[in-house]
Amino acid sequence: LSLGGLVMLAVALLSFGLEIPKSGLSKRQKLSEILKMLAGEPRLRLPYLFAFLDRFTVGFFVASFPIYAVIRYGFTPGQIGAHIAAFMLTMGLLCRPVVMLSRRFSQTHLLLWGSLIYGAFFASIGLFDPPLLMVWMFLLGAASALMFIPTLQLSAARAPDQNVGASMGGFNSAGSLGFLLGPLVSGVLISLLSGLYSVESAYGIVLFIGGSVEVLVAGYLISRSLAGERTLAD
Repeated sequence: LSLGGLVMLAVALLSFGLEIPKSGLSKRQKLSEILKMLAGEPRLRLPYLFAFLDRFTVGFFVASFPIYAVIRYGFTPGQIGAHIAAFMLTMGLLCRPVVMLSRRFSQTHLLLWGSLIYGAFFASIGLFDPPLLMVWMFLLGAASALMFIPTLQLSAARAPDQNVGASMGGFNSAGSLGFLLGPLVSGVLISLLSGLYSVESAYGIVLFIGGSVEVLVAGYLISRSLAGERTLAD
C-alpha cells in the first residue's frame, strides 16, 4: 500500500514537467453545463448505467471476497491476490480481442449479453471451492471484458458533438460512483445478514446479491429488446 502511494506521488510530481498545449483547446465549460449536456443525450444512459453497475459489483468484490476467502477457505494473502489477479488481469488481457469482436457484432448486444453472463458468474462465486474457484475467476474476468469494452466504446460513440472528453468523464464518474457505493452497500448488507446467518453464509449471500443486480437489469433490458420494445439500448 505504501509503495502504491509512492508511485501515485511520483506520477503527480512528474506531471508538472508535462508540456500543456496552449492552443486548440475547447472552451472550458461550467460543470452545470456539462451535466445538462450529458443528461440531454439519452443514448448515454445505457453505457453509464452499466459503467455504474460494473464498478458497483467490483466494489462488492473487493470489500467482501478477501474476507470471505479467509473465513471459508483459510486463504493466505498470496492466494487471495492470485484469485483477484486471475479476475482483473484476464479482463485487461482480453480487452483487445473484445475490441476486435465488437467490429463484427453489435456493441449493444455484447454489452447486454456480456453483462448478463458476468452477473451470473459473479453471483455464483460462492458455489465453487478451490481449485475450481480459480477457473471461475478467469471466466469472471473474461465476461467482465466482454461487457466493459462495449460500455467504453458506446460512451465515446454516443457523445454529443465535439464533447467526447466530457462523455468519457461522465463514464468514469458513473463508474466511480458505483465503486464508492459498492463497498458501502455490501457492508450494510453484511451487518444485516450476519445477524441472521453465519458470517461465511452472509458474505456468500452478499456476493450473490451483487451479481444478481446486474443479472436483473441486463435480463430486463434484453427481454424488452427481444420483445421489440424501446429501452435504454435504443
